[in-house]
Amino acid sequence: MHEYVKINLKTGSIQYLTDAPTALDAGWDAAYSRPSWSSDGRAVLLPNTFLDSEARTPSAPCIAVVDFTSAMRTCVATLKGPTDEKTYHFLLFTAALFAGGNKDCVVVTTYDGSYHTAEYSHASGNTWQLVAEGRGQSIEDEARDLQVSVKEGLDQPPVLVAKNEQTSQVIWDPNPQLDKVELGHASVYKWKDNERRGWEGGLYEPAGYQPGQRYPLVIQTHGFNESQFRPSGLFPTGFAARSLAAAGIFVLQVGEGKNCSAQTPSEGSCAIAGYESAVKQLVSEGKVGPERVGIIGFSRSCYWAMEALTAGSVPLKAALVTAGWMMTYFQYIATIDLFESSGPRQLDSVIGASPFGEGLQQWLKRSPGFNLDKVTAPLLVVGEGPASLFSMWDVYAGLRYLHKPTELIQLNTDEHVLTNPAVRLASQGGSVDWFRFWLKDEEDPDPAKAGQYKRWRELRKMQAENDAKDKAAKEKAAAPN
Repeated sequence: MHEYVKINLKTGSIQYLTDAPTALDAGWDAAYSRPSWSSDGRAVLLPNTFLDSEARTPSAPCIAVVDFTSAMRTCVATLKGPTDEKTYHFLLFTAALFAGGNKDCVVVTTYDGSYHTAEYSHASGNTWQLVAEGRGQSIEDEARDLQVSVKEGLDQPPVLVAKNEQTSQVIWDPNPQLDKVELGHASVYKWKDNERRGWEGGLYEPAGYQPGQRYPLVIQTHGFNESQFRPSGLFPTGFAARSLAAAGIFVLQVGEGKNCSAQTPSEGSCAIAGYESAVKQLVSEGKVGPERVGIIGFSRSCYWAMEALTAGSVPLKAALVTAGWMMTYFQYIATIDLFESSGPRQLDSVIGASPFGEGLQQWLKRSPGFNLDKVTAPLLVVGEGPASLFSMWDVYAGLRYLHKPTELIQLNTDEHVLTNPAVRLASQGGSVDWFRFWLKDEEDPDPAKAGQYKRWRELRKMQAENDAKDKAAKEKAAAPN
């Protein structure tokens, strides 16, 4: 059962408003109605609820108003509707709201093939009086006359548009301030891999892009949607496409879905093929410098980023993974019995065996966790809360043990796809800082970030030492006996 409550977001206190269930629990469909506040915040309209009465007698649900000043709960109008053969009630009203925000005036709209509007005024005490009513055109006629939709695209912020057969007009722009912001340019980018599979993604140009000049590139993973305006690229966790582009970096948001089959041994290699073929094409077009390429993984695509680090042929300059599957032995063991061991079963399918007996040899070859020695790029590991961080601990710890540059960050959240603005800023801002540092040798002058860059400069020294050792080892191997 459900009932309406008022929650104080500062204190967490909860006030029960009706001491009775919602009408929906009794089969009264509320259509599109939602609770609404009066403009002064002193009353709330509840469109479909029962009210507790002193007499404790049966009653029909109603459109109710709770006045916090007088502590009164009143019924504006009792809900009425036909029933079908199963005796389910069909509530006819589609909307109920305070007229102009006035807590003493309520407008109710019902539908029975055409719209009917009734206006009620608070008379006194528990009494509401019907003061006006009228009937409008049928919903079918209205649908033919007017359509309202959201218009947006990869390079076009969303606006609400109303149109009929003769004309169309923007009726609401939720982000008018974007007209004064240099957003840069994004377009659909297409390429083919070595197996002639067609790929596409969103290519975000660096601010002030000059043809013929080579720029750094960050590959963002996990899918692409050209029909929506996504400043982050796709998800707001870790990804920061337009912010990175504003910092002078190309960003390619890759759509892997139509080419790569999930939960198969080819999942990782397929993703790598798409990323590497895109890099080669962008390099051949003179847009990207091959020595300054980074990658971001989130959720499932953390595995694809780790595959690129441990099994790819294109050298990566930096990488970042946030809250996701790495397909490691640690994640396998840690998730046994969780959700009926769905995680381990997925890993069995991707690796091609379970990590026991003969199957362990397959894991040694194919799991990124057993191939961290092949990682040559600095890796930022980001967790969303303690459990998320713990699930990726083995990759961070392994790189630390191997004396490879890595950083561990915990976001103060339990969300996966971030909505909290402060946490989004920490996630996306961290991505921008990380790739500016490694791909462009740039630092944010903000004094609050001094400690961050002090750590990263030490990681840069570590990276330089490792690069020197790798170069010496290659020269020694290439020298004649």
